Amino acid sequence: PVAGGWVKLERDNSPGDSRVVVIAVRTDSDGSFRFEGLVGGEYVAHVSHRDFSDISRRVKVTGSEMIVFRMAPADVE
Repeated sequence: PVAGGWVKLERDNSPGDSRVVVIAVRTDSDGSFRFEGLVGGEYVAHVSHRDFSDISRRVKVTGSEMIVFRMAPADVE
């Protein structure tokens, strides 16, 4: 579990190639997060944390889904 990360949802519903951020939340102490009141459709989810590599994935919201992201440690230079 990754506590203190950010999960941001974008919806590709704008003219051109721009995306609109719908909501962003922090993960809680056990790495969980919850979005409520979303309109069904396709989104792009972005997960980030300073100690891990960022992840982006397309997700389809149709009801009450559980989505699991597996994060890898960030490269150390």
